[in-house]
Amino acid sequence: MKEKGVLQGSFLMVGARILSAGGSFVLFWIISQHNVAQLGAFRTIFIFFLVCDFIPLLGMHQYIIREISLRPQQGREIFSSAVLFTGLTGLCVISALVATALWGNYSQEVSSGLFIISLSIPATGIVLCCQSVLVATGDGASFGLYQGGEVIIRTLIGLIIFLVAPDILLIFYCFALIRWFSLVPYLKKIRPLLSHGRWGYNQSCTKEFLHQVPAFAGILLFFLCLRFAPQLMVPLMSGDVGAGYFAIIYQFLDLLLLIPTALTINLMPRLAYRAHQSLEDLTTTLMQTMKLMTAILLPTVFFVSIKAKPIVELIFGPKYEPAEVLLSITIGAALIMTWDLIFSTAMIAAKKQKIDLLVLAISSGTMVLLLYPLILYYDIKGAAIALMAGSTVLILTRFFLFSITISRFNPIRATWRYFLAASGMAMVLFFTNQNLFLSIMMAIGFYGSILFLLGGLKQAEIDDFFIIFKKEEASKVAI
Repeated sequence: MKEKGVLQGSFLMVGARILSAGGSFVLFWIISQHNVAQLGAFRTIFIFFLVCDFIPLLGMHQYIIREISLRPQQGREIFSSAVLFTGLTGLCVISALVATALWGNYSQEVSSGLFIISLSIPATGIVLCCQSVLVATGDGASFGLYQGGEVIIRTLIGLIIFLVAPDILLIFYCFALIRWFSLVPYLKKIRPLLSHGRWGYNQSCTKEFLHQVPAFAGILLFFLCLRFAPQLMVPLMSGDVGAGYFAIIYQFLDLLLLIPTALTINLMPRLAYRAHQSLEDLTTTLMQTMKLMTAILLPTVFFVSIKAKPIVELIFGPKYEPAEVLLSITIGAALIMTWDLIFSTAMIAAKKQKIDLLVLAISSGTMVLLLYPLILYYDIKGAAIALMAGSTVLILTRFFLFSITISRFNPIRATWRYFLAASGMAMVLFFTNQNLFLSIMMAIGFYGSILFLLGGLKQAEIDDFFIIFKKEEASKVAI
């Protein structure tokens, strides 16, 4: 198999996701200009669609990636066990969607959308299995291209549908149909990649697979609570209009998480190998990745927080003014979620998924407990506060448990230059009132200048970023 490497896989995946995110943003924007309540309904249905992109494998994609990368000689057995498992869970997911549509407290439009999503569940499960194989075998580039291609195609068709007939349910019929068609390239691609083992049911492999399910399923369910609970609680308590305002902040969070998500997905095989070699190697790679992501995201987070008002008004118009304060409060969650993605991937690579489960249980429990009273008293602003509170508990718990169970590390030592540079930039922006374009130029200039003075742009620092992308000829070790 030709090794494509983390850099190429991440680069192509990010490129495909940027294109698809751009198209999705255009669709979101067009709906936002049509009707706030319709935007809220669209986003709520879309959140269920996104949740169902995870549920059929119950988080076992991480297990598949880790195990196939370490023991490719059993690739076919692991894949077969995954497909069997996702068929069973798919039936449960369909039942849950139908029950929510019939007896949930959502609007009629949202309930109808849930029925449509249920039609795509079997195809989604198999796609998840195929995507895991692509990443495990070092072909993250194909994963990015196929996933990005699907999103781009469905978004373009959705745009045409909405412009012709502004009915969001027709868009989701389109999404479900394209999901089924997307199966063809995935299945053709993964067959030659799984060149070892036997297809079909294998009792010992399936038993081992099922033994791992509780921990990974718990990780996934708690992660989904953290990621999506605020978005699903708001329409229940504040209606589709409130959901429309709240949806704005997640458009920005999703955009900022594009690069970190692509990078951490492609890093899993490498982290698994380095964790098998030594926990010191794992921690070194982890800190290099954290530095890189902090350098990129931190100034962006500070800028958006300070300039939330002109950004929202420029893109969505003055009728979305209630979303401005929400964006200022929550944009910091993008950096926290990025750090958490990196550390969570490292924990699973080190086979510490039970610790990962504990971290997510504590933080998601905190968020869920806060959501209802905060939304009750502060409406959609309360949901934003609960999101940040849960995210803060998440990263503090993650840092603490990683340090005492895997390896000690010093996040301040790795990131202090970027915090000082971004803080200096933020102070300049806070006390000036330039237009948005000039503010962007000033932000880039001040951040780069301060970082240069602090030694953050030295060749040694830059080289340190790219160590994580270097190819390494690692023999696969059966465990």
